[in-house]
Amino acid sequence: MTRSFIIDPFTGKPLTVQEFESKGGNTTDIKMVAIVPDDDSPAFAMPVETLGKGKWREAMRIAESYNAPHYIEGSDGSFTLPSRKQAIDIRAAREFGLEQLLEKIGADDLLKEFVYNWGWTREVYIPAGTSEEDWKSKQSSSGLAWAYGNAGMSAYYGFADYQLAVRPVTLLKP
Repeated sequence: MTRSFIIDPFTGKPLTVQEFESKGGNTTDIKMVAIVPDDDSPAFAMPVETLGKGKWREAMRIAESYNAPHYIEGSDGSFTLPSRKQAIDIRAAREFGLEQLLEKIGADDLLKEFVYNWGWTREVYIPAGTSEEDWKSKQSSSGLAWAYGNAGMSAYYGFADYQLAVRPVTLLKP
């Protein structure tokens, strides 16, 4: 079961909403959530605010220039768009309580983004059967990139000049 937590804005540690409230915390102070995959892949954090929409290259720049609103324990402070695997982890977290957590803390914008909008991953789309040499040349010039989203959180590759949601993530080291 992939779990989700809030990031305590005062300590930077992942907590449940109940733990945060029992310490006297106000849910309106919560600016980041953490996703902890159930397969031992690295946990990651993402903001509860949305960063608008952009074309793929613009979305990459926006995500990489994002500054966390406070310290996040285990993060080196660098952000990027999620990988396809992290998009799958977000979907799994939605199935196990992420949406309820977001509702409880009033993160309506992110909930709406998950339900109504597609978001970019950091991965370009390279067709199956592409050689490693071709892959290296297409990695920076591909006109297609992987996206995820909509109500089913499905993956799809789309034209890199589409305007899709920007949702940055940062890895959390144990």
